[in-house]
Amino acid sequence: MKVKRTVMSKEDLCRHGTAVVGFARTGKATLDFLLGKIKEVFLFTDTPIQGVDIPAKELYEKKGVTFLVGEDQFSRLDKVKRIVLSPGVDGQTPRFCRLRENGIKIICP
Repeated sequence: MKVKRTVMSKEDLCRHGTAVVGFARTGKATLDFLLGKIKEVFLFTDTPIQGVDIPAKELYEKKGVTFLVGEDQFSRLDKVKRIVLSPGVDGQTPRFCRLRENGIKIICP
C-alpha cells in the first residue's frame, strides 16, 4: 500500500500534541524543534535507552518530554494528534497503518 504524504505548515504541526519515534540524531533534533512550541511532546522508542543517551533522556525529561520506552508503550501513541518518524523507522508497518486509520497524522521523512 502506498502511503499518502501530507505537507503541513510549522504552525499546524506545533498546535497539537506530537510524538517523535526514534531517539537518534534526527529524533533529538525533532524534539529540539518541537519543545516550547507545543504543550505535549512524547518520544517513543521500542529499545531501552542506554549509555550516552541516558543523560540526554534526563535532559529532555526536564524540558517536559514524556518518554514511552518499550513495545508495551506503543499503544499510548493513539493519544496524540501527530507522529513524526525518524528516517530509520518504517512507517508502513501494520501498527502505523492502524494509527493512520484512527486519524493520526504520521509524518515520514
